[in-house]
This record gives sequence, structure tokens and C-alpha cells, in this order.
Amino acid sequence: MTQAPQTDDAPPRGTLAQQGNHQLARAGDFGFESPGADRRDLVTEAGVTTAIARTEAEIKASLLLACKYPRDENAAYERLIRSCGRPILAEKAAYRFPRGGSEISGPSVYLAREMARVWGNMRYGVRIVSETEDMIHSVGYAFDLEANNYVEMEAHFKSLIYRKKGGWQRPDERDKRELINRHGAVAVRNAILQLMPPDIIETALDESAKTMEKAAAGELKQDRDSAIRSIVVAFGRFGVTAAMLAEYLEHDLTTVSAKELAGLREVWTAIRDGQSQVGEYFQSTTPKAAAPADDEEKKKQQALDLVLETVADLFEERGEEEKVWGSMVKQTLKRRKPG
Repeated sequence: MTQAPQTDDAPPRGTLAQQGNHQLARAGDFGFESPGADRRDLVTEAGVTTAIARTEAEIKASLLLACKYPRDENAAYERLIRSCGRPILAEKAAYRFPRGGSEISGPSVYLAREMARVWGNMRYGVRIVSETEDMIHSVGYAFDLEANNYVEMEAHFKSLIYRKKGGWQRPDERDKRELINRHGAVAVRNAILQLMPPDIIETALDESAKTMEKAAAGELKQDRDSAIRSIVVAFGRFGVTAAMLAEYLEHDLTTVSAKELAGLREVWTAIRDGQSQVGEYFQSTTPKAAAPADDEEKKKQQALDLVLETVADLFEERGEEEKVWGSMVKQTLKRRKPG
């Protein structure tokens, strides 16, 4: 085989590796530290490019499907009404919290996600924009593929969590994930609600409220004491005592109505989801309302408050995912009150 003649412009044979390394070394003058660093940058850039291309392809496919299969608004409305008729969703459908002497209420994260699901042709999610040691910047978005409407809601928050024992602390990996998810969920909810028709939102809230009152009325009729104990124990996880609930209602818990019980569950949802703080509803930790009729009733109330406080502390120490057994509560009570 005859070799091609060597030209003046071509690099000498057998020196391609040296020439390549020479070029990379010169590139170091512009910020590349070594050939290895350059290759790592190329790999990272290729990964980002691939991710962008994949996301773009997914959105294009979703847009095509949305055009081919447009939503049936009447069918979507009927599905939403059926969803709001389920007690499990209705219980989490709304939140409320006090502001300026009045109460603010609205659709929760759970209801917003359900509306997006039944409405159809919607994409939503959360992405992290930036994260430092002290601050986190995330964005919640919602995209109506059929109407071609896109909404983003930003969230800037400190990378800190509050503990009853220790105050504000830096979160571990699990706590940070929960912190990001909580703020991201609120941003996603607000983005989804901007795309949904206002009358659909109001109808969903009304249907959920009716379902909650109906369920609460059924629980109170079937077993009033059990229904009251259930809500007391639920609030006990946040350090709210039965006396504080009675003060909030301005009457004894034994006379709670179905509407009030449903309202208390909305308050509990707002506190659990981080929409509000316990102190915004319950200002005092000492029982004032529902004064006991005699010393025996007072002792019973104090004992119940102690049990609820102990349960709340155990949940705080062990985390929400861990079970708290009755024997653990009993042993803790013995340590706190040996007599």
C-alpha cells in the first residue's frame, strides 16, 4: 500500500498524541487544569445535553397527545366531584389559618394535585434552582399542555428546621428532603391553582366541606366519644391539649358539632402541612376554658393532658414514621410521674 505524501501543513506522523496533549495544555490557560479535567467537563456537558434533549422530547410527546386527546371538561368535572365525595381526600382538601383577626382558608396541596389529575393534560413538579449552606431556591411549576399555559412559583427559604429541644438547627439529609418537599408542594399547589378555572376550585371546596361535615356527623352519631378522642390525640402530636381545643371552640369538647369537628380537621391539616403554626390558633398552654365541675374532673383533665403531651414528645423524638406503642407511653409516664 502506498502512503499519502507528507504535506507541509500536516502534523508529523507519529506525533498526534503529542499534538493533542499540547493543545489541551494550552487550553489550560483558559481555565482547564489538565486533560482529565477537560474530559470530565465534556462528560458533564454531555450528560446535561442528554437530559435536556430527553425532557424536550417528553414535552413534545405530551403536547402531541394533548392535541390528539383533548380533555372532556364535563367528564373531568364529574370525576372531581366524585373525588371530593371521598372522605379521605375531603379531610385533606382544605386548610385554614388566622390572619389579621380573620381566618383564611383555601384548597390544599392534595386537592390541587387531584384537580390536576382529573383535569388531564397537565404536567407539574418541582426543581431546585440553587442550594447553598444557608439558603435553598426552588421552583414549582405547572403546565397546561392543551391550553399551552405555563406557570412557575418560586420559593426561597433557609436551610433550617425547628426542634422543640434545641431550637433552629441545620437539617440532616432526611430533614432537608422533607423541607424541600414541603416548600415545593406549596409552590406546585399555587402554580396549579393559577391554571384551574376559579369556579372548579370553589365547587371542589364546597363538595369537600359537605363530605367532611357528613362524615363528622356520622362519626359523632356512631361514637361521639371515639370521634372526640381521635381529634384530641391528633392535635396532641403538636402539643395541643384538650383544654386548648375547648378554648379555641369557646365551649367544651363534648358538645362539638359536625361542622366544628370538620373545621378542626382543616386546622390540623394546615399545621401538619406547614401552612400555619400552632401558636396562631392556640395561644395558651394552660387550660382556661371548660373549667372542671369538681376536683376529680380537674384531675382527669390534667391526666389526659399529660398523656397527650407525652405522646407528642415521643413522636417528636422518634419521628413520624416510627410507631409509638402504649407500653412506651406507660413507661415514660412512670419516669415522669413516679408516684
